[in-house]
Amino acid sequence: MQTEQAAQARSLPIVPIDPLQASDEVIAELAAQMLAARRERNPEYPQLPLEELVKELRHPPEGALKFGYWGIFQGPRLLARANAMVNLTEKDIPTVSATLYTRPEYRRMGLATRLLEPLREFARQHGKTVLLIEATDHLPGGAAFLAHIGAEAGLIGHVNRLDLHALDRERMQAWARQGEARAGGFQLQFFEGVPPDEWMDSYCKMMTHIMETQPSGTIQFPFQVITAPLVIAMFKMDEDAGRRFWTLAAVEQASRRIVGYTEVVFHPALPQLVYQGGTCVFTEFRNRGLGRWLKASMVLRLVEEVGLARWVITSNADVNASMLKINQEMGFQPAEANAFWQYRLP
Repeated sequence: MQTEQAAQARSLPIVPIDPLQASDEVIAELAAQMLAARRERNPEYPQLPLEELVKELRHPPEGALKFGYWGIFQGPRLLARANAMVNLTEKDIPTVSATLYTRPEYRRMGLATRLLEPLREFARQHGKTVLLIEATDHLPGGAAFLAHIGAEAGLIGHVNRLDLHALDRERMQAWARQGEARAGGFQLQFFEGVPPDEWMDSYCKMMTHIMETQPSGTIQFPFQVITAPLVIAMFKMDEDAGRRFWTLAAVEQASRRIVGYTEVVFHPALPQLVYQGGTCVFTEFRNRGLGRWLKASMVLRLVEEVGLARWVITSNADVNASMLKINQEMGFQPAEANAFWQYRLP
């Protein structure tokens, strides 16, 4: 029976999915499968309402970010899918970010292998030569599949998680006080969404610095000089999806220059899960307590203003010792092991 089922599955066509043109039924099935994948990876987490993910798929970002979706359907049911994203402004970077997912009962039937072809074609169309794919020990078959097709693990790390119900508030308050006292000549500046015009140039320089200095293992991660139009487009994507994006910046008062920042993002329909974005301090301003001041002040704001927030989730490279030290002292603990793999196009 398994052999017959596999033969039938392998005979099904690969269908491109256009989020703007596909039927409501197809988009709802795509969203439902994406949520099923998240539940399989982290069954303890609450899920975004289906209608919110459908809305996000129906409103892809305009401009530099290009998405592709492909599926293998059996009737109305999506058995396996592939999706990819490329930034059209990244001229010298060979990578396309990609995801493959197959329903558990249809694995080891060759569906993911078949879905590599549209991913390869998508990459070629945009002048790219490498697919960048994440694997996690919560879905152990992913790493085995990537090794089987000849991909290489390029950046190894962990998803780390902070339980806000167990947060040591007194320690965070002490960090905030110490940071303010120690960092004379600096102040914290908070903004939600797109940075105000007065901070945009400085924010872009800060973002460019983190792109230059982030650990990347053997992967050539996308790097570019961050510009205001790109920042606005990035924030518009979050705004269109209904997400709230908070930034807390450390500002040198004399120069009015952003010298460090931390950021978080969450969806009001799923406030229990908060995702930690980047945290960085310019090299010449490190070892002054700015990182702890920023991180402590942000998490205290979350506790005070987002009452339902439960988890702060972040992904850290194992080689990023300085950030791991701060996170561990805050109470972050490893939740899953992950790695980014490079599949070089044949």
